[in-house]
Amino acid sequence: MKLKIAVAGVGYIARAHIAGLAKCDNLELAALVTRNPEVAKAESERLKVPCYPSIREACAAAEIDIVDICTPTYVHEQNILEAVSCQKHVICEKPITLTLESFGRIRQAVEDAGVKFMVAQVLRFWPEYMRIRELYDKGLFGNVKICHAKRLCELPQWQTWFRESDKSGGAIYDLMLHDLDFVQNMFGDIESVFATGAKNAAGSWNHALANIRFKSGVGCVVEACEEAFGHFPFTMGMRIFGDEMILNFQLTAGHNIDEPATSAVYTYARGSDPKLHDDIPQTDPFGNELAYFADCILRDVPTDRCSIDSSEKTLKLVLAIKESLETGKLVAL
Repeated sequence: MKLKIAVAGVGYIARAHIAGLAKCDNLELAALVTRNPEVAKAESERLKVPCYPSIREACAAAEIDIVDICTPTYVHEQNILEAVSCQKHVICEKPITLTLESFGRIRQAVEDAGVKFMVAQVLRFWPEYMRIRELYDKGLFGNVKICHAKRLCELPQWQTWFRESDKSGGAIYDLMLHDLDFVQNMFGDIESVFATGAKNAAGSWNHALANIRFKSGVGCVVEACEEAFGHFPFTMGMRIFGDEMILNFQLTAGHNIDEPATSAVYTYARGSDPKLHDDIPQTDPFGNELAYFADCILRDVPTDRCSIDSSEKTLKLVLAIKESLETGKLVAL
């Protein structure tokens, strides 16, 4: 059975979702949503699906099971509330929103509507990060001591709202949140955070370094930069130092992550030669998360792999890092 999905938004991330869902056996693109009439006409013709100016109009006119929200961050809450009011299941791109007050309104609306909801935390479905999590869950690192994660790039050029802190939240929401979500989901509860960074001319924290102390004793440094220049390549990676194994992962792409990239995961275990993990299936991470969400709906099971509780924890961590950046103080969680 295929569920019918409407994608709200037609920008960069929406195109990534549309390409991913085309590979899903349990999903079918049924509609697009955008207020731009010229883009609507072009995309509707290209994808052979109707395009509507609002989520409400799409839900009223087309057969839709899921609304996939790929719009700018500052309209996520409005879009989610509109979709759940139409009794549709919702998956929403990260960051879901910028404040806990907004998150609370979203959560209440989802619970009142009785629909499935998931934040699209794509690293949990990214092949290399899935391998990292697999190795960790098997206990192959032994006692993890230090982790370092990074996500560095030039400012996206396809929209101007990324520069505005009240609309995007800056790099700590747009970039760092990816790695914060992944490490918190892997290492558990956090004791404290201390962050340092630099604001851009618009007042956004667009380069930041967060030092996180987990209650388990793991120390983690997470770096995010959205102010690189000079054709600096999109770069992301992770290093984990355990007392039994070390892991090093790095991906380097072009100006954007969707440009040709080199990617490698190496592990270094005691008493063994270095291992290149060149057997990682290169599945589409956006397709993976969308297929998982659809499967949870079809089987009527919770989205435990990416629960709303875990997304709330991630938002709280981002807010703690923002507080540390603004006060210069250690923040306890």
